[in-house]
Amino acid sequence: MLPNFNSLVLCYIYTQVICSCTEVKVGLLFNRPESVFDYTHFEPAINIALTEVRKRVEVGSYLNLTISYILKETTAACESIGLNIAAGRTVELYLQNDVVAFIGVPCNYHATSTADLASYWNLPVLTGAGVSSALEDKMRYRTLTRTAYKSVVIAKFLSRVFGFFKWRRCAIIGEKALSYHNQVTVPDLLNTFHGSAIIADVFNFDECDKTKLLVKILKEKQRGKMIFAMCI
Repeated sequence: MLPNFNSLVLCYIYTQVICSCTEVKVGLLFNRPESVFDYTHFEPAINIALTEVRKRVEVGSYLNLTISYILKETTAACESIGLNIAAGRTVELYLQNDVVAFIGVPCNYHATSTADLASYWNLPVLTGAGVSSALEDKMRYRTLTRTAYKSVVIAKFLSRVFGFFKWRRCAIIGEKALSYHNQVTVPDLLNTFHGSAIIADVFNFDECDKTKLLVKILKEKQRGKMIFAMCI
């Protein structure tokens, strides 16, 4: 899992998708605009990367090639119901548009179907999220590369917000299945909060424990704590 999405896209586009052709097509797969995983959150980084590639082609640093992308949307919600739609859009991009790589799908559920197909076709996939532990299987998802946010930067920002409002206690609530959050995000939050004298308690729940989760949130709120929910 790596940060700096536009730099990853730049490196990815050039090192992974270069082939004998001079025209390279990349397929973009994102949720519909109603979702936080829609293309408006990722397309700017992709455009920055493509602009940089074009500049390097012009000055002779890269091979002479033309890169373009085709955007397709899945569903608005990041739910298992979108698995078949994501798979269908992936097939359309491959068969109808002749793409040689995929960027997206950020939603965990949708990413599994796209990554499965791309692995079968031996085409690279780069996702701007996809933090589920299910996607860690490199034997199955051989061509998948995942990126994510810089949790240390988020932790420092939250620490400054706490300092501004003079908050000193919080509860961090997340899902047990989200290994990236538990192994990376939570430790970064705790280390940064500790350095700022902020007391933080961590609670993890199974995805199905909705009732227990709500009860815990209400109890912690009654104790005057700020709540950070990391459930996807």
